[in-house]
Amino acid sequence: MKATSFLILTLLVIFSACNTQKSEDKTTKSAQIVDIAELLQEPGKFENQELSVKGLCIHTCRKSGKKLFLQGNTEEEFLKVTAGDNISTFENALEGEEVIVTGVFLAENIGEETHHEKEHEDSCASEKKPQNFFLKCNSFTVTKNGN
Repeated sequence: MKATSFLILTLLVIFSACNTQKSEDKTTKSAQIVDIAELLQEPGKFENQELSVKGLCIHTCRKSGKKLFLQGNTEEEFLKVTAGDNISTFENALEGEEVIVTGVFLAENIGEETHHEKEHEDSCASEKKPQNFFLKCNSFTVTKNGN
């Protein structure tokens, strides 16, 4: 009887440790805040991952409202952000605001995207700068007073 109780207790401890490990992994994989400069330096490191990025909204697409551009610490550091399925449009009032966007960081097939946008004349002036990645935004918040 003691041996059976000891075996059951041991198994419970093992299963409990396994479940704790899994929940820690889920927390680690949740959206992390990444600097735009870091994304630009190593975009492959973040591809297909959910993350959050904070930056100054320098442009929203006037035609479709489905794109915005965040600027990092310099004018050369910027990130294209596209609206995900649960975002109808990005309002023009976001321009000049500090924004935190959360979504999946993806590589873009430049050839197809450029061809598609030429057909639909939906490209923004800010898209003239070459980039082959973007963030598909699931949610965003405007920060107050830069915080």
